[in-house]
Amino acid sequence: MWDYRGSYGPFAYGYRYRRGKYQRRRADLPKLRFTRVEAEVRPEPRGIPIQARLLLAELYPKAVFVFTRMPFAPGTEISVTFSWPRQFFLKGRVVACSAVGQGRIIRSTSDGYRLAIALEFESDTDRFLAESHILELRSKYVFV
Repeated sequence: MWDYRGSYGPFAYGYRYRRGKYQRRRADLPKLRFTRVEAEVRPEPRGIPIQARLLLAELYPKAVFVFTRMPFAPGTEISVTFSWPRQFFLKGRVVACSAVGQGRIIRSTSDGYRLAIALEFESDTDRFLAESHILELRSKYVFV
């Protein structure tokens, strides 16, 4: 015959209530996309360009976090250029450089250092243009 104890008992009501509450809470949160972008890092003035990677989720109006193969001393002036979705150029100063351990992901190239770069601008118009572009990138490609 019919077994109605599983879906109509006092515990089933609590389970459905908690599950619905969890699903409603998860629907309100924006989902992040971790888009990885190839970049080029160059110490100023006239340094040798070094290949780097950055996540668009770690690109902020005042700072950027970049993964590189070589360490940089804090205080070094640096320029970052990435070309996806369109070419963009940023200048800043290295605030911190930390070694990143070998993770569980196996890949052909290892980016062993993570740089924290504080962005510097020559004028307020440059600051405004860069901030608007970064916020546009974040709204298009970071949050679903």
